Amino acid sequence: MKNLSIFGTLALIGICAAASNAQKPAVKPAAKPPVKGTVVAPKKVVLPATVVARVNNRDITTQELVDLINRTGARDTVQKLIQYAIIEEEARKAGATIDAKDLAEKVKTEKQRIVANMASQTGNPQTFTEITARYGLTEAEVEWGVRLQILSQKAYAKQVEKQVPTLEAQVKVEHILLLTMNQPGPDGKPLSPDEQKKKEDEQRTRLEGIVADIKAGKMTFEDAAKKYSDDKASGAEGGALPWFGRTGMMVPEFETAAFNLSKEGEISPLVKTQYGFHVLKLVKRGKEATAAEKAKFKAEEIKKLTTTGSGMQQWLQGLVQKATITLNPPAVNVKK
Repeated sequence: MKNLSIFGTLALIGICAAASNAQKPAVKPAAKPPVKGTVVAPKKVVLPATVVARVNNRDITTQELVDLINRTGARDTVQKLIQYAIIEEEARKAGATIDAKDLAEKVKTEKQRIVANMASQTGNPQTFTEITARYGLTEAEVEWGVRLQILSQKAYAKQVEKQVPTLEAQVKVEHILLLTMNQPGPDGKPLSPDEQKKKEDEQRTRLEGIVADIKAGKMTFEDAAKKYSDDKASGAEGGALPWFGRTGMMVPEFETAAFNLSKEGEISPLVKTQYGFHVLKLVKRGKEATAAEKAKFKAEEIKKLTTTGSGMQQWLQGLVQKATITLNPPAVNVKK
């Protein structure tokens, strides 16, 4: 889980700043002797019921906490509660539920991440219990954050599902590209017009030869893409590209050539684009995809969209802006 708190405001994110961004387990640092400022697991101290924290020899009392709430109106806390209420409402509308086993696993993973990141930050490994004793972080707080994250992801997935295009108007192709873009020559200077034309002629002739070998059965299209294509990313996959529609995802000449293909396995004429010469092979038209292929495409698109943090953030902020919210500051006043 990338972010425990949806809006990045949970207290534990402030305590463990790196915990929300860590994608890899932290490397356990070598043990170091305690130095001034190093976090050391505190001894068990029982504070009076009227003391919320003790800093060195200074007690912070419950009355100070109440006074702070009354002075600020607990704005940050109220905003969190508003945001969380909106998330839960959207999850209810989406029919989102939480599996107890899944929740427990994610809480366990988050606790491990917090421990690893605290060790990375402080250079002093601590247990989760030691961290809670030092910072007041609780397992209930972690579970609450994880629960809200699961609910928001599921609710957002339902929203994204409505935006995912179907395969009906899309195609899947493989391609081989031979570059002709005007790149510097051996002397570091751009090619002259004559040199550029010569390069284009050579690449066209070369690609025509490759296509001839494919059609003659000397090699498969996929093997040719792996061996010759200058698009190394797709070439490594036999020239395979993801599904795409008439959305401008591809340059116009390429898009037109792809949609002119009608039979699976059909190979296009050479296509000239700003990048060079391409040849395309139709893998499948979306309207001919199987139910399993359509389901897989839909699941992959939803996952792609929901794992983009900025998209979910914008969606949630939009919900907050659209919500009817009435604040009552006097209700926050706490008497002690």
